[in-house]
Amino acid sequence: MDPMRVKARVRPRRARLLGGIAVFVAGGVALGACSSGGGGASSNHKNTPSSQSAGASATLAQAAANIDLATNATIGQMVIVDSNGKTVYLFVPDGTATQSTVPAQFKPNWPAVTAVGGRSVASGLDPLKVGSQTQTDGTRQVTYNGHLLYTFINDAAPGDAKGQRLGPNNWFVLSADGDPIGAPAPQPTVSLRPNARIGQSILVDAHGMTLYLFVPDGTGTQTTVPAQFKPNWPQLTATGAPVAGTGLEATKFSVQTQTDGTRQVAYGGHLLYTFVMDKAPGDVNGQGLGPNNWFVLDANGNAIHATTATQAAAPAPARTPAPKPRPPLGLVSSKQDGSPAPPRSGALKPRATAPGATNVTRNPPSLRHP
Repeated sequence: MDPMRVKARVRPRRARLLGGIAVFVAGGVALGACSSGGGGASSNHKNTPSSQSAGASATLAQAAANIDLATNATIGQMVIVDSNGKTVYLFVPDGTATQSTVPAQFKPNWPAVTAVGGRSVASGLDPLKVGSQTQTDGTRQVTYNGHLLYTFINDAAPGDAKGQRLGPNNWFVLSADGDPIGAPAPQPTVSLRPNARIGQSILVDAHGMTLYLFVPDGTGTQTTVPAQFKPNWPQLTATGAPVAGTGLEATKFSVQTQTDGTRQVAYGGHLLYTFVMDKAPGDVNGQGLGPNNWFVLDANGNAIHATTATQAAAPAPARTPAPKPRPPLGLVSSKQDGSPAPPRSGALKPRATAPGATNVTRNPPSLRHP
């Protein structure tokens, strides 16, 4: 075999082998570059939450700029204070609403704690409970644990707590957990109370007044009471979450915002109302009115259709006896049962009169008109 021809065949094979090695090396370099680039992308992705977290922390820190914790000798424990050390309060009617419910005439007495500044959350406060809500006047009011925060103008120095329990029982200082200190246990929004007239326990409001459902409402979220009758049936409202009384299920409560902004309480899916003609606890004067549109409710939130015990026990109206027939003129009753006697035989003779006197015939008693 020709050696030159063999070399010619070997060289192309060697060239192909070297070309393959070059491609492999280049591919490895490319893979390394891709791996490095992928790592960079991954690193950037991991940094995104950190950036977001940092932004959220900055927002919280700004919102928390004006609140801190301090020991209060009057209260006897740590309370939340503003950046000047002045005692901070919550307003009970606010509940956890986002807008202040302090009446306009009292707002100057209770300045809102505003979100300004930029320092970190004080030690002992939970950053996740800090926030702010923009009010209608543009003020960014600080919140803690869902409560809008205020100070009191009569607290002249740090440690003063002259606003505690004012209202009465509308204003309270806050603990590190964001709960009111010294506030009485919240009254149940709706309770269960026995009713003698209904004959079983029914739903009542915080004042013990009977609650009703309106049948046409069904389980809808909007009231269907005609406008002209609404003043007769005030809605049960709540600023915060309804508080369930003993024997009632908290999960059956809800609050439905009506078109006029009223936050109406519902139980078992039924919107709740009181009745203006119920003047005292235990009254159920609205039961069955409509007719059959208004009913009291049981512990499950169902309508009680039974009539009241008073209605059930009411005697039937007395029947007026028919008047006995009067005997016709000219007939005299001679029987005890009043039935007429047969007419007398013969004509009635006029009485004799004295000479010269006018002859006048007088009707006997039996012929006089009644």
